[in-house]
Amino acid sequence: MRTSKYTQEFKDSTVQLALNSEASVLKIGADLDVNPKTIYNWIKIYKHKNNIFTDDETTAQLNHTSFF
Repeated sequence: MRTSKYTQEFKDSTVQLALNSEASVLKIGADLDVNPKTIYNWIKIYKHKNNIFTDDETTAQLNHTSFF
């Protein structure tokens, strides 16, 4: 099993920074020396774990929900 280069605390802090600041993920990645794709992946995992959806994801989810 591969161990992560980053602690869970670091990942969580980075995700919170990305979601709650005006800075772009590109800027945050450059400042923290983390690939922006990695940060986007952490955000995706965070949102999935916490059932947070964007407008597009909510619409797609509603379209697949049966009302019967």
